[in-house]
Amino acid sequence: MRTKLFVAALIAGMATTVVNAPAANADSRLGCVTHKVTIKGSDKILKVHNGCAGRVKANVHQSMSDSGYKEIARGTTYTFRGGKWHYVCGLKIYYKGTRYYNKISGNLGDC
Repeated sequence: MRTKLFVAALIAGMATTVVNAPAANADSRLGCVTHKVTIKGSDKILKVHNGCAGRVKANVHQSMSDSGYKEIARGTTYTFRGGKWHYVCGLKIYYKGTRYYNKISGNLGDC
């Protein structure tokens, strides 16, 4: 019985280590946060959807200035609007105390 508990605890610890390993890299991508780029005339719209289990903080990373962090609740979408956006690189995201970086695809400029 004691051996089974020890083995179960060891396996659970290894599973936790394997799951948390990608989050250790500050430049890793967070898959549960998705984005969509829309351009209407001169207005550039970036919709960010939080599909994670908890709240995230997202910031549009630009070469000159950032948008500021916005908190996005689980299962909701936040819309960033920028008429004069230039050189938008990606999204800086904080989720459960870890920083992630999702590159933005679309016609918002190159970094």
